Amino acid sequence: MKKHLLIIAALSVLTLTCSAAEKNVKSPFVNPFTTSGNWYKTNLHTHSTTSDGKLILSDVVKLYRNMGYNVLAITDHEKSNDVSGYSDANFILISGMETHPKCYTAAVFHLVCLNLPAGFVMPKELEVQQRIDLVKKVGGEVIFAHPYWSGHTINEITPLKDIIGMEVYNNTCHTCGKGISSVQWDDVLKSKNYIAGLAVDDMHEPDIAGGGWIMLKAKKLTLDAAMTAIKTGCFYSTQGPKIEDFRVEDGKVYLRCSPAKEIRLIDNGHGGKIFRANGSELLTKIENPVGKKSNYIRVEVVDVNDKIAWSNPILIERTKEAKK
Repeated sequence: MKKHLLIIAALSVLTLTCSAAEKNVKSPFVNPFTTSGNWYKTNLHTHSTTSDGKLILSDVVKLYRNMGYNVLAITDHEKSNDVSGYSDANFILISGMETHPKCYTAAVFHLVCLNLPAGFVMPKELEVQQRIDLVKKVGGEVIFAHPYWSGHTINEITPLKDIIGMEVYNNTCHTCGKGISSVQWDDVLKSKNYIAGLAVDDMHEPDIAGGGWIMLKAKKLTLDAAMTAIKTGCFYSTQGPKIEDFRVEDGKVYLRCSPAKEIRLIDNGHGGKIFRANGSELLTKIENPVGKKSNYIRVEVVDVNDKIAWSNPILIERTKEAKK
């Protein structure tokens, strides 16, 4: 046990050191507000009776289609599903799995695996990175699930290679007060491990469905196009509020959104800012200079019901002269 702890600690230090030394980091994200395509309502963490959900697969699909979803991933615990026959021109069903490798510093990992081949079985003996590597080998992608609820920190997240995102909001975990993982996400982003943040509902019971989702921007509604958008962070996450535009141009942040009582600009340091509505006159747009030391900036939009929308971060490119 002590040996494992020392190895993981060493990996964490090495990862942080390497990240801090990077000079020019190419953004892994595609800004959905500066690219063409259509918006698709999407949930990427869902359970059925194949594991511990309350609805059979066909009823899960019916539930989400009735709520206006276009893309849905079925991610039962350690089990895959046959999703053939459920997709059409208006709806894509993605085969996935939630897998739980051992963690030697906290609770077991919860990894949401997407786009798995039919009949996929995860070998039980595989360690966490081996599972991620296997998913990538078969054409899938991996998201780190609910770090706050699981008690995970940067020490467990940053050593992992090839995860494309983490859950910034999980509606099921929110029922016990640990649904929002924005602090954990910022810790990871500050280390220059640039991964996307996703809102999900993690539906086991029907009344949880629809509590958090991503708005995916893709050129067309196909599995390949959806997975490309997921992989590149071409979406925003929400409990309800809409982000209509978010970009950085000429050293300024520009945002348009649905009516909000509060808008939070958040960066890697102290260059962020909170805008609050003046009485009943709600906010629908802002512009603000980028912080002088900002490496990234992201936004949170909060409506009058305290529902939140999260953008993915925009990375700030700086010349050597600008960094001085």
